[in-house]
Amino acid sequence: MNKLASETSGKILRTLLYVIILAELVALSTTISYVINYDLYLSLAQMEQAINIFIVVSLFIIYLVYFIWMYKVHIDMQYYNISYPIKPSKSVWSFLIPIYNLYGAWNVHSNLANTFRQRNYSNSNKKIGDRIMTLLPLAYILTFVDRVLGNYVRSMLASQEFISDFIWVSVEVIFLALLLTYLGLYESITNGVRLISSTDLVNNEDQTTETEGA
Repeated sequence: MNKLASETSGKILRTLLYVIILAELVALSTTISYVINYDLYLSLAQMEQAINIFIVVSLFIIYLVYFIWMYKVHIDMQYYNISYPIKPSKSVWSFLIPIYNLYGAWNVHSNLANTFRQRNYSNSNKKIGDRIMTLLPLAYILTFVDRVLGNYVRSMLASQEFISDFIWVSVEVIFLALLLTYLGLYESITNGVRLISSTDLVNNEDQTTETEGA
């Protein structure tokens, strides 16, 4: 099977996602220690600060890699599906333009899902498309909740008001769930592109064989 254009950037994105998920699990553990044993938390406070900085930097890198990967995914989609409606450049701008990106991100993912559902009527492709359309609204909801909680915590810290243990833990749990949702979307899209490319190669080989036989 030919190497996909999105393969290299996809592997980098997957590695970064796993690393940041691991870092977030550690951050969640330190938050739980804050709730259960404050003295233990004090010994971990500096490590927590370092992890939080690492997560912020990693998120910035992940966003950059994600845009590159999505661009390459759409190069693959147009190579194996000449009628695919979204061009590689549009797939990136759909995420970058403020306000429009609320629709654009949905449009990009839903078009991928619909293509996976329809292509050669494969049951596997349909399941991948269904999974994307299950994870996509979840990603929207978790992103909204994550931002609301983040703004709430920042405003409370600025006014030096008390923040409950439940809020602290919720912030970490929601962010971890969001990262796992991103990972699920990545895996679904990657598997969908691989199935489409392998199916096309098989079809091309069959057509070549028929031509030679004729």
